[in-house]
Amino acid sequence: SDLLIVDVRGAGRSGALTCEVLDNATEVALGEAQVRDTGICGDQIGPTRNDYTTVASVLDIEAVRRELNLAAPSLIGFSYGTFMAQTYTTLFPDDVRGTVLDGAFPIEQNGWGTDIPTNIEPVLELRCERTGACPDGAEAVAASIRSIAATLAANPVDVPNVDQQLTEGALASLLQFAVQKSDMTSFVNMINAAAGGDLHALDELAAAGFATPPVGPTSYSPALYSAIACNDYAPQFDYADDLAIRRSDFEHRLDQLPDDEFGLFSKHGWIESGWEEGDMCLGWPTPDIAPELRIPRNVDRPDVPVLVVNGDIDMQTPLPGARQVANTYPNSVLLTVPNAGHVALPYSQCAAQIEFAFLADPVLPIANACADQPVPD
Repeated sequence: SDLLIVDVRGAGRSGALTCEVLDNATEVALGEAQVRDTGICGDQIGPTRNDYTTVASVLDIEAVRRELNLAAPSLIGFSYGTFMAQTYTTLFPDDVRGTVLDGAFPIEQNGWGTDIPTNIEPVLELRCERTGACPDGAEAVAASIRSIAATLAANPVDVPNVDQQLTEGALASLLQFAVQKSDMTSFVNMINAAAGGDLHALDELAAAGFATPPVGPTSYSPALYSAIACNDYAPQFDYADDLAIRRSDFEHRLDQLPDDEFGLFSKHGWIESGWEEGDMCLGWPTPDIAPELRIPRNVDRPDVPVLVVNGDIDMQTPLPGARQVANTYPNSVLLTVPNAGHVALPYSQCAAQIEFAFLADPVLPIANACADQPVPD
């Protein structure tokens, strides 16, 4: 069978999208700095920023496929790629044999990213149970995290060798990755030390978390990430308004949420994290995107075979979101992979074998096909 790999617009060697403010950053910006820099990035890209949407990239890929006269494809998407693969499948249902969504998140987002912070406690329970590294139980670890978050909300601390402070929002960002990836014994010891007053126990985690990912034509484009997030994701404000009204409207909507909406973190603490669902795009110039290039939301999904795969400790595209994705497709299966983090394929030989087999012959497996795979310590 043929394998078609296409650089989506703004990525790879075909014209990576750039903006100086983000490309030259030496540390990840959070909170107000993220809002500021994202807005500046939009201005630096200029009006062509409107050309970078998920639908536009899908149309590019389909045009290449038709030009090469290739057969109907099977699609596989990882993380944001699942967003693109869902869009492709919806726009061209008669031209897709089957779709794999590994590390899926819903097209119908709620705009706040609540599924991530509220997933910390369930993942802690799984990791504590499986590793035996939590002598006082997962609830005690969660309580310690809540205590640290409250302390940092009142008094952020400096991080050695980093030009930023460790805030509640920064802690929320760091824990998205640490909860699923860290050695659990070391993680629990670190949390206990910080909850006991030694906030410098978090220094190493914070310093690593503030480092920016590499920028390059084949690695990562922060400008494209910003354009997609701000052009395609669901904001909690109206882009037609100016910045002051956007911010006022955003704050009003945030205030209407329950105090426990974001799990272990306060409402403003979570919003100050680095996740794109929140206030990141408040300063982005008003998008001018044709209706036919907008994400197809709240439409009936096609009867294409869709295999949704998700790790049960995934903290970037949590399992509840994957379940929501699977439920939107009438012909789908959610394959849950024990102890796999974000994007299950590299964690699990079982998941890899099933995904590759499905691409070749899109017959859906049973939902618990990987349930008995070994769980590492």
